[in-house]
Amino acid sequence: LRSAGDVAAADTSAEAQLVAAAKLLRFLATAGLLAPVLAVRTAERALKHMTVPDKGGMLPAWALACCLASLAIADSDPKIALALKALAKAASARLRELLPQERALILWSLSMQGCYEEIFDAALEQTPWSVWAPQSGEAAKMKLGALQQVHFADLALQLEGGGGRRGLPPDQRKFVLQASQSASLHRGQGTLWAAEAQTISQALASMDLLPSLGCHTPEGLALGIKVSSQNSRGSSSKLSIEVDRPGDFLLDVSSGRAHRFLPMTLRRRLLWRLGHTVIVIPWFEIADASEQQLVGLLRAKLSAVKPVRSLQLPEQRGLRPPLVSPGQGTLATVPADTGSFLVGRAGRAESASSVASASASSSSDCDGAFGADPLVQGMPAWLHTSIRPPPGLG
Repeated sequence: LRSAGDVAAADTSAEAQLVAAAKLLRFLATAGLLAPVLAVRTAERALKHMTVPDKGGMLPAWALACCLASLAIADSDPKIALALKALAKAASARLRELLPQERALILWSLSMQGCYEEIFDAALEQTPWSVWAPQSGEAAKMKLGALQQVHFADLALQLEGGGGRRGLPPDQRKFVLQASQSASLHRGQGTLWAAEAQTISQALASMDLLPSLGCHTPEGLALGIKVSSQNSRGSSSKLSIEVDRPGDFLLDVSSGRAHRFLPMTLRRRLLWRLGHTVIVIPWFEIADASEQQLVGLLRAKLSAVKPVRSLQLPEQRGLRPPLVSPGQGTLATVPADTGSFLVGRAGRAESASSVASASASSSSDCDGAFGADPLVQGMPAWLHTSIRPPPGLG
C-alpha cells in the first residue's frame, strides 16, 4: 500500500501519469495490442484533467498531441469521444505552440474517430504546409508522412465534416495531394505484397479482367489492385481488391479478438464515401490457395459486388447536404465499429463481424469445420479443409 506521501506525490504528477499512459497505449499498438480498459481509464484521466480550470494549460502542447493520437487508436467509446473533444479544444487554444507535424498528427487522429473540432479550420488554414515542405533525407520522409495525414484529414473534413467547412486553401490542397501521392509510392501504402499482387493479377487476367497496380483516385487515395473490364479499360472503374494482413489488426487483450487498426481503415472509409467498392480478402484465404481455388474465390466475391453511391466533393457540385448537423464540434456519422470498418456490398459500411472474409463472397451457406464463424461464412466448401483463420479472428 502506498503511503500518504506517495499518494500526494502521485497527485502532483498527474500530468506525467497521463502522458505515460498515452505513450503506453501507442507502444502497445506498435506491438499489435489493443488495451480498451487502459484507453478508457486514460480518457477518464484526461477528462478529469481538462475539466479543472487551467489544468489543460499545464500539459505541454506536444503532450496534448500525444494523448489525442493515443486515444484515437482505441475503439470508439463515449468517454474516449468526450476526451478527444476536450483535448482538441485545449490544443486549438494553443495552436501556435504546436509544430506542423504535431498539428498534422492531431488532425489525422481526430479524422480516424470522425471528430471534426474547431482545430481543423484553424490548423488547416493557418499552417504554411508548402513552406514546411520536405527537402531531402530522413526529415523528408517524416514530412511526407505528415503531409499525407493532412491530406487525409482535409478530405475527411470535406466528406464528413458537414457544410461550411472550408479546409485547406486550394493551393495548399493541391500541394498536400501531391505530397500524399509521393508518400504512398514511397511507402507502398495501398498496394499488395509483390507475390500477392502477381498471383491475384494473373487470376483476374484469366477471368478476362484488367488488373492495374499503383493507381490513385482523383482525390489522391491509393488503391490496391484496380479491377476493370475489357470494355472500360479502367477509365471509370471504382472497384479494387486489397489483402488484409496480420499487421492490419490489433489483438484486444481483454476479449482476445482482433480489431482492424484504425489508421489502416481511414483510407478505406474515405474510398467508400467516394463511391468505391473495395473487396478485402484476408491473407489466410489466399495463402495456400491454388490457382483454380483463387479464381473461384475471386469470381464469387466479384459476383456479389453492387454499385456504391458516391459523395461528390464541394468543388465538384457545390456544397453537398451535410452528413452531420451543420456547425463545428460534431461527430461524423461513421459506422459504430470503426475498428472493423470494411467496404462491403450495396455500398454499406460493414464490419469484420459480418463480412471480414465475405465482403463480396458467395451466398452459399457453410456449416463445415468453422460452423457459423463470421470470418469464413460464405467461404467455398473447398477452402474448409486447407485454410484456417488465425487465433483471435474467429
